[in-house]
Amino acid sequence: YFFDSNYRIISIVGSYLSYEFGYSGSGGAHPISGSWYRTINIDTKEEVSLDELFTSESIMNVLLSDTNFTKHTENRHPKDLSDFVSSLGGGCEIRFDDLLVSYAITSVDKDVVTIEFGLTHGCEVMHGNFTTIDIVLPNQQFKLTE
Repeated sequence: YFFDSNYRIISIVGSYLSYEFGYSGSGGAHPISGSWYRTINIDTKEEVSLDELFTSESIMNVLLSDTNFTKHTENRHPKDLSDFVSSLGGGCEIRFDDLLVSYAITSVDKDVVTIEFGLTHGCEVMHGNFTTIDIVLPNQQFKLTE
């Protein structure tokens, strides 16, 4: 039996550190493995949800215009961001339920901030499956702490 985990820093932007967590192991009925992204506030050492950095409206507008997300839902008129995220169904391929915390800040410039979602598998039969999806949000929405 073995279990291994690792961390890889993706970026540090202001007080925010984005990283990838990965794990693998064996010894049960079958091997296990997976990865996901997280962003933490270095000062508080707590995870930061994407809707703490950007308005829910700006996030939802971008997600609703991206086929990487809309192909996984029938809900084209969600009442809010939470309603839209909960309607996403990635089956065994992608786990969407923790979408708003499974991201990394990959670049910030004058006009836009690029966010990369790092999403793990949706069920064990697809263990190890890892999906990345980039979105671009307007920089005036980014609440970067100094």
